[in-house]
Amino acid sequence: MEPESEDETQWVNLTLRRVIVREGVDQQWVFLAEDPVPEGASPRGFPIVIGSNEAMEIRRVLQEERLERPLTHQLTLGVIQGLHGKLKAVEITGLQRNTFFARLVLERQDGSVVRVDSRPSDALAIGLRAGAQICAPDDLLEELRRDEK
Repeated sequence: MEPESEDETQWVNLTLRRVIVREGVDQQWVFLAEDPVPEGASPRGFPIVIGSNEAMEIRRVLQEERLERPLTHQLTLGVIQGLHGKLKAVEITGLQRNTFFARLVLERQDGSVVRVDSRPSDALAIGLRAGAQICAPDDLLEELRRDEK
């Protein structure tokens, strides 16, 4: 996917490979990896530390668990959809001082695009529920290069 952007960033599609949820601790992990992997290349990917609430929401999405009443991430997606918007993508935009940054890429009913800053954990929890594409700049993947075995 190449989300419309204000610059010439080369975006790379990512997929959620793993969610690691450990009981009794506040830090959980998600692992994102390049998908598809270019022919002849080693897969690139990276982990992001997230909070327990976001990890549990991601787990609910993956397990297709339905709740009687919406929680915050479900509510957020409902508001977007209720306003006739569409969540097109989650952009993992950068890393500064060991903190990842992200944006939600929203498409309005008129076709215009709005980017909203977000924590990656929230963006992933909402984006996975919406079936949105996850992507990151190629240069960020190179900076974080960690070949998956």
